[in-house]
Amino acid sequence: MGVDSAGNMERSRQAVHEGSCSRGIPNNQLQLALEPEAASLFCKYLPLETAGDKFTVFRDGYRYMVLDAGGGTIDITVHEVKPGGTLRELYKANGGDWGGTKVDEEFERLLSDLLGPNTFETFKKECVPDLLEMHRTFEVKKRSIPATGDDKVTFSVPLNLLETFKRSNPGADLGNLIAKNPKYSGDVTWRGDKLRLSANLTRSLFLSSLKSISNQVQMLLRLPEVSGVAAILMVGGYSECPLLQNAIKNACPNLRRVVPGEAGLAVLKGAVINGHTPATISERVCKFTYGASCRSKFIDGFHKEEYKTNDVKGIRCRNIFQMHAKMGDSVKIGQACKPFKHFVIRENQTSMKIGIFASNKEHPVYINDPGCQNLGYIVIDMADTTSGLKRGNLVSMTFGGTEIEVEAVDIENKTKHRAFFNFLG
Repeated sequence: MGVDSAGNMERSRQAVHEGSCSRGIPNNQLQLALEPEAASLFCKYLPLETAGDKFTVFRDGYRYMVLDAGGGTIDITVHEVKPGGTLRELYKANGGDWGGTKVDEEFERLLSDLLGPNTFETFKKECVPDLLEMHRTFEVKKRSIPATGDDKVTFSVPLNLLETFKRSNPGADLGNLIAKNPKYSGDVTWRGDKLRLSANLTRSLFLSSLKSISNQVQMLLRLPEVSGVAAILMVGGYSECPLLQNAIKNACPNLRRVVPGEAGLAVLKGAVINGHTPATISERVCKFTYGASCRSKFIDGFHKEEYKTNDVKGIRCRNIFQMHAKMGDSVKIGQACKPFKHFVIRENQTSMKIGIFASNKEHPVYINDPGCQNLGYIVIDMADTTSGLKRGNLVSMTFGGTEIEVEAVDIENKTKHRAFFNFLG
């Protein structure tokens, strides 16, 4: 199952897990895949031809960008093919809400401007089925709008739009109002359920979205971490739009563009492949900094006084963010990071509770700093108090496909405790 990598992944994954459980699918039978990675796996098995010669993006050492252009968000990742066909992520997954819905919003603004804001709001409230059908037809239409040429573009719109206008504006003629409007007189014609726009006005609906996507792609290509990228895979329904393809061509003319047939289904098909070959992604770049809660020696003038505490080890500072993996670090899937020791703070302590946290800062100091979020806790049973304050656990994090495995190994008896948390990308 694919998960968006540019939005709030924690909530997305939680919703997917809860939804699958409510349908009787156990968590151990559900595997989540990041959408750009799923798209990569799908494209890996495509036969790509150019100029009569066999061409493949997926040869050892090849670097390419994946642009997953969906309706709401644009997700971008950069991969390198490793020996054996596995994929290494070169830069953390990123993107923004510049997808096809941005064009939908511009289309709605145009309709509101033509009909009047009150009329269009009334239509949206009273004619919801017509509104949904209008968006469906517009979605299909925008995938076929040419990047060049001067031909006018015809859109199908609900007749109820005109009926709502007539009820709100008795005696007014929409065609005459548009013809007299200097802003639209030469670019818009509206007759019945057909709205005709000039080529320039139609393309202007895409400008904001295309500019944001192009700027992000160009920014990424300037980063030293992604030097050597030679191709861009364009997937997602919006990638089928000639205007987006042309914008990417102009933004990075030296990159080879690969747009698979049925680009809108690439993520879905890739997610199926990922379920059969989950080990294909070998390295991923942390989108966040990951760590655990702990105490450390209190440093006057540096640590906050409110966190000062006196325990068996002296003057200490609570709520410290103990970093295990930093934002931007490349982590190997399935390989444990450097472990850290956590000791009990009372001789009669019978359990240890360690918080696992993520932060959008490279070097967070405290677990409650701005940008930090609690992923959960690992609770360790330590009923045997014979060794008193010598008891503790060696805690390490191992990054899996879309989850973090936190392992705590008892320092004395080597008992292992494991817990799993969402890997936010």
